[in-house]
Amino acid sequence: MYTEQYDLATFFLYIIVALMGYYGFSVLKEHLIIDNYHCKNKIVNRRYYGFWWIFIPFVSLAVFRLVDVNIGGADTLAYKIAFDNSLSKIIQWNDILDGEFLFLILMKTIRFLIPSFRVFCLIVYGFIVVCYYSFVKEFCEQDEAMTPFVLAFFPYFKALCTMRSGIAVALFLLGLTTYHKQKRIVGLLLIISTFFFHRMSIIYILYVFYSFLFKNYLKRIGAIKWGIYCVIFIIVSYMVAIRLQVFIAELNILSNTDNWYLLKSANKSMLDRWPMFITQLILLILFLLFRNKISFSEKKTEVFIMCTFDFIILPSALVLGFWRANEFLYLARLLGWGMIISCFERSFTYKDKRIIRILSLLLFLAWLIYRIHQECFDLKLMPYIFSIF
Repeated sequence: MYTEQYDLATFFLYIIVALMGYYGFSVLKEHLIIDNYHCKNKIVNRRYYGFWWIFIPFVSLAVFRLVDVNIGGADTLAYKIAFDNSLSKIIQWNDILDGEFLFLILMKTIRFLIPSFRVFCLIVYGFIVVCYYSFVKEFCEQDEAMTPFVLAFFPYFKALCTMRSGIAVALFLLGLTTYHKQKRIVGLLLIISTFFFHRMSIIYILYVFYSFLFKNYLKRIGAIKWGIYCVIFIIVSYMVAIRLQVFIAELNILSNTDNWYLLKSANKSMLDRWPMFITQLILLILFLLFRNKISFSEKKTEVFIMCTFDFIILPSALVLGFWRANEFLYLARLLGWGMIISCFERSFTYKDKRIIRILSLLLFLAWLIYRIHQECFDLKLMPYIFSIF
């Protein structure tokens, strides 16, 4: 049995992987350029070059880790045992059988074809990275700052422990990407399917209907009206969630796991959850300040709507015990931060812009270090032990 202990090498490993991901996302937004090595004198698409900078370190981190008691992820050993025994009747995973059957089907299918948990991780976490990349590629624009994307590693870091919610978040992002490409039915089906990987995604399925109802209105109103709109909706949704929390608890209709999350949430105040919503609050204030200065294209408008929905729904989600809610639109918020930074630095000289980018990168990196330090022991991801076999 392994014990939790602070490991500086592990900490540096996570930071290096995060910086590699940041570089990959930075390359993503570039146009076609000639590759330095002139591969047969052809023009190479550096966007896919950036993809491999994200895919290889991120997925390797998930695949080549030792999974055991207290090491490799708090829930990962349970997933490994379930995977190894998924074709037998030794494991009865009632929560999956009751509702999250798509995860069970995925697990059984891979187990039947390739009985290797590492291959299972390769497929699952490879899919997650592809969805992250596709989402950012679809909604990112050339003038946006990419320094916030050093934090793109953080939702993936948490997914190393919570595989089902990681898949649900990835599917949700893929659904938004597909929906934005005018493939409405397929996108909607992908978003709905997230519920059958992790039930907590149900609250974010509402985003499609929210966007349909309020998108045109939110595009038209100015900063002050938008701020009033957010405050009113946050208060109303929070009050409704508190009433709903009591009502659901009295009905006693949830599974043991879901009921545990609900009761745990009932015994905590919003101040106990400040790391989960403080960045949203700061971003909301900055959007209020810069709302009338941002040149909103169609993609930026969509990202703005996503961030608005996230501001409104997150307090309610936390009240109802949806602890993974913070991760569903995490990348959209990073795009929002990129919009704010690029708007702020618009009036500065090129030299000053570079200084602003460096300072913002250091700021986001510092926040990442703090969040990893805060979560690593609860997630059982410290220390990281490399393992091939």
